Order: sequence, then C-alpha cells, then structure tokens
Amino acid sequence: MHQTHSTPPETGPMRADQAPADAVVELSADCLHNAIETQPALAVRLRELGFRPGTRVQIGRTVAGGARVVTVGTARYAVDAHTLRQLEVIPLEA
Repeated sequence: MHQTHSTPPETGPMRADQAPADAVVELSADCLHNAIETQPALAVRLRELGFRPGTRVQIGRTVAGGARVVTVGTARYAVDAHTLRQLEVIPLEA
C-alpha cells in the first residue's frame, strides 16, 4: 500500500494578502507593525475596525480591484490589496 504524505500547512506568520480564500486566520502580535511604521493613520483606523492582535478573522475571496472581503466578528469589510499587505496573520488549522 502506498501512503501519500502531504506537506503540513504553513503555520508561521504571513501577510494577509497571501492567505488562501476563505481562510480563518488570527492577527499576530505584530499584525499592524508595518502599518504603524509606514502609515500610522491606517493603523489607527484598522484598530478602530477591530483589527487587533489575537483577533480571528476570515479572509474571503478576491473582489474588484484586488480587494478581499474580510470578516471581523459580525462585520464584513472590503479591504484593498495594499492594506492586506500591511497585516501579518497566522493561519489556523481547520
């Protein structure tokens, strides 16, 4: 009998734009690090919308202009690709 070995899923931090469609991820402790350094106003706005370390979010499919629908709690936001590149997330196993 042949057993197939699959590669375990990546479990380290990644940028939110790299997450597979419909993935549930956790915002890392440094999730807003890039945004804080380069765009402090963006980091503040993301925190206001609930993007905080330890929060679980679902990264949806790509929509118009490269944005993706991101679900935070019961709220859904269309987040542009540039902003997604600023967020560090940790994939969660299904």
